[in-house]
Amino acid sequence: MSSLADHGIILRVRPYRDTSVMVHWLTAGCGRIATAVRGARGPKSRLQGRLDLFLEADILLRMREGSEVHSLGEVQVTDHHVALRRDFASLAILAHAVETLEQVTESGTPQPEVYEQFLGLVRHLEISGPRPRAVFAWELRFLATQGLDPGEIPTVAATAENGATLTALLLDMGWEELGAITAGSAEILALDRGLAAFWARQFGRLPKSRKPALEAARASIGAPSEPNRDS
Repeated sequence: MSSLADHGIILRVRPYRDTSVMVHWLTAGCGRIATAVRGARGPKSRLQGRLDLFLEADILLRMREGSEVHSLGEVQVTDHHVALRRDFASLAILAHAVETLEQVTESGTPQPEVYEQFLGLVRHLEISGPRPRAVFAWELRFLATQGLDPGEIPTVAATAENGATLTALLLDMGWEELGAITAGSAEILALDRGLAAFWARQFGRLPKSRKPALEAARASIGAPSEPNRDS
């Protein structure tokens, strides 16, 4: 069994056996990876209550050759991202992002760009709050990391003085700049439908989490279920 230091963020936590937990991470060096943490729910465990959704940490992995489940050694938390776990719409958007990862990527395959984009989404939600544009931006950027050209998705009209389309703005602007984007209902609806069709064509089906994520995001800003200018 070899040891490997990495940095990761927790995607899922579930009970495992009597007092253990199974923790699924997205890491910088290993991609998606599962770790069994023995006794983590036991009363004397130093990790009891410390392993929660979207916690970010420096971790020491004990890699089991030939297995998809590894062991977790040291955990040094760098960010709890507590605010996200208190916001239903943010959790819905992140649940959608996690489902897209699990639908498309292979476990144990490093994809540094995917990792950076996921952290960008987490930090964007913390700072700017949940809005539908976060869902669209994640999908576009994730598609790009998989070598797929989101430019095939049709959108209508230019949305900026430089003539950039909504697709291009959501794909190319920094996460911290997304709040400055404005777009009309027709353009947002075209992007929404275009992305859904493109995703289903590429991967066979839409993630079940997509509709709830968009509905929760629109509800959080008081928007109707159909796209509007605030998306």
